[in-house]
Amino acid sequence: MSVEVLDAATIYNFVVDEEAFNVSVADRFARLDTDRNVDLEEFKEETKRMMLAVANGMKIIHEKTLSLFRGREREKEFYWLIVTFNYLRG
Repeated sequence: MSVEVLDAATIYNFVVDEEAFNVSVADRFARLDTDRNVDLEEFKEETKRMMLAVANGMKIIHEKTLSLFRGREREKEFYWLIVTFNYLRG
């Protein structure tokens, strides 16, 4: 079993690649719409909106994670500054 990791940029690039996106959506649409009651264009637009929302959410989570990591790193630096200052004071 293989595992593929998708990031926000990969999803966004797939959605804006109209040829690849349209082929993929049409294939999935054909397999899912067994009772033929959904419009392909509607399905494509909803799929595009959903995928861009997921990509945006991933980007936000990534930015928040980086912010927390940077904050933790600053906290460590501040701690070592205090330790060093107290050591030098005697």
